[in-house]
Amino acid sequence: MTFARALPSSSAGFADASWSDIEPYYTQLAEAPLDDSTIEPWLAAWSRLEELVTEAAALAMIAYTGNTTDEKKQADHLRFSTEVYPQLEEQSVRLVRRFLATGWTRPDFETTLRRFRMAVEIFREENVAIFADLEKLASQYHEITGGMTATWEGKELPLPHLQPHLKSPDRATRERAFHAIIERYLE
Repeated sequence: MTFARALPSSSAGFADASWSDIEPYYTQLAEAPLDDSTIEPWLAAWSRLEELVTEAAALAMIAYTGNTTDEKKQADHLRFSTEVYPQLEEQSVRLVRRFLATGWTRPDFETTLRRFRMAVEIFREENVAIFADLEKLASQYHEITGGMTATWEGKELPLPHLQPHLKSPDRATRERAFHAIIERYLE
């Protein structure tokens, strides 16, 4: 199956995408004919679409968690986690239902079919908005904790930079790192 508008060649093509940019691809999948001759190309197209979108979302999240003070990175991450992902989840379940209704199966596809059935079974539309709100709260938490620093050996370092010292073979080093981190959280 090919999309009316070609998919980007990499996730970078979706880096600035809103749901309105992505939705036409899902609509086309929802409306494409599904029978024994089209189902495998349809699955491949759907898989590639989700691969690109989820990679773009993951890269936005990584960029944001690496610099929680950058407003553009925060906006990109929030766009994916609160606008794109909730819609993507709903559309994915819609496509899974459509796919399962065909009754198509293949022995090497049983694990995926089980996963699809479980996704349909546990999906609740009312949870979509709740998960979006949780993502906003998580973003606020990361913004607060991402800016936290501690003094370590005379330098002011972000708390994640102290994490390797928590695994030091030297107990005194581990304790100093632990206390430096925990004191910031207690402030």
